[in-house]
Amino acid sequence: MNARPMRQAIKGLLMCLMLVGLTGSTVLLVQAGSLIRVCASGCDYTSLVDAVAQAQPESTIFVDEGQYAGPVIIAKNLTIIGSDRNKVVIARGVVAAGPFKVTLRNLTLTGGLNGLQAQAPTGLPRPLSPAVSLEGVTITGNALNGIALFDYSIASLCDVLVTKNGLIVQGLPLGGGVALRGNAQIVIGSTLGGEACSQTVVRENGANGISALDKSAVTISPNTVIMKHTLSGLQLGGSARATVQGLVARENGCYGVAVEEDATATILSGRFESNAKAGLHVGGPASTLPGCVTQVDIQANATATVTGSVIAGNRLGILVGDLSKNLDEATVKLTTVNLISNGCDLLVDPVAKKDVTVTGTQWKPCS
Repeated sequence: MNARPMRQAIKGLLMCLMLVGLTGSTVLLVQAGSLIRVCASGCDYTSLVDAVAQAQPESTIFVDEGQYAGPVIIAKNLTIIGSDRNKVVIARGVVAAGPFKVTLRNLTLTGGLNGLQAQAPTGLPRPLSPAVSLEGVTITGNALNGIALFDYSIASLCDVLVTKNGLIVQGLPLGGGVALRGNAQIVIGSTLGGEACSQTVVRENGANGISALDKSAVTISPNTVIMKHTLSGLQLGGSARATVQGLVARENGCYGVAVEEDATATILSGRFESNAKAGLHVGGPASTLPGCVTQVDIQANATATVTGSVIAGNRLGILVGDLSKNLDEATVKLTTVNLISNGCDLLVDPVAKKDVTVTGTQWKPCS
């Protein structure tokens, strides 16, 4: 059987649901819809951009080994699956636009302004934003951010590596691992349906590992590591909110986790260690520069509830307030937090209102 009749036979089977086996142990259930194959020769398309443009909604595109030019702009329900995450490379990134469901699996995104950018279409209402699932994806070498979510976009990350994105310009880090703005949401360590998945790592990106501002939201499940960033591992500013469980944040240049401005975080069983300034920072502005300095003073009240976590080996265990500002209020509740081998454990800025409650925790004060 030559290539064309074989592809037609496969497409017919897909109309009735079929089980498709990929390389190794990857097994996927593909529902009714079009199956498109992209490769260097002998497939439906040699260009991934063309394949996406011509695909019908709900299609699945299988991509063989190779580098494919982008940016790939997706404005329909679509699944793109690579044969090998290390050998299927999409250059110049992927842009998901509009109220669609997009799934990316087993591939690498590199060489774009942002590796993945998700947003509402220009000129249309912001709630018309996509939901993107990333599974087995590497995002590296992008100029600004590995992932940038705008408007009401939602993304989930399972077994994702986000590393070495962003730039240093005149000594200032720009971009980072993941940036959320507007009302965007990200779920790390589980799918949007709540199923657990393997480890996701955000490491060695520009300014922050994850920066969530405005009214964005972050949900982090166990098996998530954020490490080795110029500023903070997880930074929350504006009125962002986060629910964090089992996060490891370590070796960041400022803070493991920074809850700033009017942001709110609920943290359970995290581990924040070997961060240069503090494992946890609550209060102050989010406009942090290298050296962990800030240049503005705003009226805000950050809130953090921390339970059953370990904060170890940091210069400061927990810093409440900015130490150089007059308006930064903060509310902190610590329950059964293990503070181990920090330079000192808890430093509370006496300026402006700081409401700190400590239960079941032994701590060494900072003089």
